[in-house]
Amino acid sequence: MTQMAAVKHSIREFTPYVINDRGYGLSFILAFVDMVSTVLRMSGMTGLHLSPQVLIDAHCDDVPSCVALATKKELGIQSIDTYPYIMVERPIEEWSESEYIAGVSKRYRIDDVKGLKTRHAVVIVGVDTTLEDPLMHHCEVKSSYGEQWGIGGFSRVGFEVFEYVLVPVYDLAVDT
Repeated sequence: MTQMAAVKHSIREFTPYVINDRGYGLSFILAFVDMVSTVLRMSGMTGLHLSPQVLIDAHCDDVPSCVALATKKELGIQSIDTYPYIMVERPIEEWSESEYIAGVSKRYRIDDVKGLKTRHAVVIVGVDTTLEDPLMHHCEVKSSYGEQWGIGGFSRVGFEVFEYVLVPVYDLAVDT
């Protein structure tokens, strides 16, 4: 049996911006947008921070709907500067793609906060399989709150904890 080489790699320096969901259950939207932002920053778009507000306004309630909206050429996700994140669901009863395209600059009155959800999403920003005990191998993750380690946002989590993982594809330079 071939043994896999030990890996220790982190992209945490590309994920400096943490959005706090303050318990509103938006972690999967925040994690998805942060993952996309991180890949774009790694690809040379330094300083780019995408806004999760588009996905909130579009009522994207799961990862597949986030992916579907974000990958449509005519829609996509905007920067936090052009589409500010206000962390609440606005009263857009019948959100539609055509209304979004036509009224990107239009703002709506804030009067509804999104309810709590039971699942929680994080962005994997590193991995460490260098320890001798495989049970100690872990991912370095960033949550949707804080800016520091531990309760502040970044922590280490064992591989077995994850229900599923969405992996973006990007070129990684490997030293030989």
